[in-house]
Amino acid sequence: MTQFKLQGIVAILLVGFACGAGCPQFTQPVDPMYQAPVVFNAPPTMEQLMAQVNMNTQRVQSLESTGASVGMKGFPSIRAQIYMMPPMKFRLIGETALTGQLLDLGSNEEEFWVWGRGFNSPGMMYARHDEFNRSMAKTMLPVEPSWVAQAMGLARFDPNNFHQGPFPTASGNYEIRTTLNSSAGQITKVTVIDKQYGYVLEQHMYDGAGQPIASALASNFRFDPSYGVSLPYKVDIRLPKSGMDFSISVIGYRINQLTEGTGTFTRPRRPDVPEINLVGNAGQPMPGGPVYSSGQPLPSGQPVPGGQPMPTGQPYPNNGQMLPSGQPLPGSQYAPVQQAPIQQAPTGYPQSSPQYPTGGGYPLGSNTPSGPVNAVRPVYETATQQDYQSPPIRGLH
Repeated sequence: MTQFKLQGIVAILLVGFACGAGCPQFTQPVDPMYQAPVVFNAPPTMEQLMAQVNMNTQRVQSLESTGASVGMKGFPSIRAQIYMMPPMKFRLIGETALTGQLLDLGSNEEEFWVWGRGFNSPGMMYARHDEFNRSMAKTMLPVEPSWVAQAMGLARFDPNNFHQGPFPTASGNYEIRTTLNSSAGQITKVTVIDKQYGYVLEQHMYDGAGQPIASALASNFRFDPSYGVSLPYKVDIRLPKSGMDFSISVIGYRINQLTEGTGTFTRPRRPDVPEINLVGNAGQPMPGGPVYSSGQPLPSGQPVPGGQPMPTGQPYPNNGQMLPSGQPLPGSQYAPVQQAPIQQAPTGYPQSSPQYPTGGGYPLGSNTPSGPVNAVRPVYETATQQDYQSPPIRGLH
């Protein structure tokens, strides 16, 4: 895959994940009936936290925006329509009245796709989930479009994965760490959960070297009493390696009213652009970049730069501190951290923190890490400072 095409993918994803300064700002205060009920009056166990997050997601069979804006700082915002049927079905279409459709990000149970008009896009890029997860392309595009659905309040803990926690954060919320194995090496996902309401405030993903891959910070939560669901109306997306910050702003949602219809979650066929399989034929790593659906390599295909999976078991930064953009503090020195006892918080957390009765660090399933599990200290926690200034959920007032 050439650098040119990688930049095209990144540019499309960045614009598709964002709503910059040009997005509308809402100042209407939240009616008390839309405030989420308190679900934790005492320190919860890890199992209770995960059950609450999963229950919130399970109540949503489908989700459709009744208005949303996406954009990027320095670019005009564009209107968007978002459709979700968790866990895998997702669609985001962005357009303007002047130019028509500008981007199309989607996912279904078999594959995902990325297309954007301009942005140095080589065409309609797609890949099957199973093939993509086994390929070297995973190291260059670690976040699929379906990840946005989790970022927008529909996160889920898989009991077959390896989980640790809960660990207290600086503001008293709870952090659960999940270790995953992939073709890109060992991935650690850090999920920050609200201490009272039990919804997901932050999600951070780190590679095997402890470097941040992607982050989602959710805010402006509203509770829908008809369905018992809390959803964020603003989601900030951070892709640290790009050095850029983005967000999605939603005006309103329709819950459990979406029918698939014709092609809502089907990869569109665009005769004006080539179709490019990101992982080549049969899910094998690409020696010369993406290929057209006919199997012919792109004219300017170059060898995949790097593309080797990250080694597992690498230490995280000893100080654990990063700038808001996700970049390490200038001049900081890194050293391996000591493995924390399995039922104790890692070194550096306040010793006076309450002890939780959960079996922190015990695997809930069979997907145990391939190497040592490293401690990840909190990077930042901004979503807790919520202003609750999103509009009422449509149809409820």
